[in-house]
This record gives sequence, structure tokens and C-alpha cells, in this order.
Amino acid sequence: MKYSKVNETQDGFIMISSEEVDGLIEVKITDNGNGFDTSQIKDGTHGINNSKERLRLLFDTEPAITSVVGKGTQVTLRLKKTKGGKTD
Repeated sequence: MKYSKVNETQDGFIMISSEEVDGLIEVKITDNGNGFDTSQIKDGTHGINNSKERLRLLFDTEPAITSVVGKGTQVTLRLKKTKGGKTD
């Protein structure tokens, strides 16, 4: 996959963090991979847009995606808090 390869010239990392912000759970996924030009995300294409649609349907949120070519990408999700309950 074109964008899944961590930049080979440095130590690669993926960091996942979460915190409560303004009553929501904010989850950030950050890497130092190849990055990409976010203006290339077009309506009607697959991949990122399919993921965005699933997040919208399941969690009523849309990710904020920032990326710099050659530096990496950060995806931020802001999720509503829910009370725990029974699971099947």
C-alpha cells in the first residue's frame, strides 16, 4: 500500500493517545511516515473516504486529518462519551 510504509530514513513510530476534551473523548493517532497531500482526498474515492463514512455511521464523528509529505500524519477523532452497560 502506497501510504502504509513508515519513512525508512528514520525510526518509525505510531502513537495513539486519548484524553477528555470539552466533554468528548479525543483520540489521536500520529505517525512519522511518508505523509501525503490531504488535498488529494477526493469525494468518490475509496480508502480514507470509506473509513470516514464508517466513523460517521458508527460514532457520528468525522476524523480531522493533517499530514505533511515526508513528515507524517495525524488523525484526530472526537467521540461522545457513553455510559458502560451490558454487552452480549
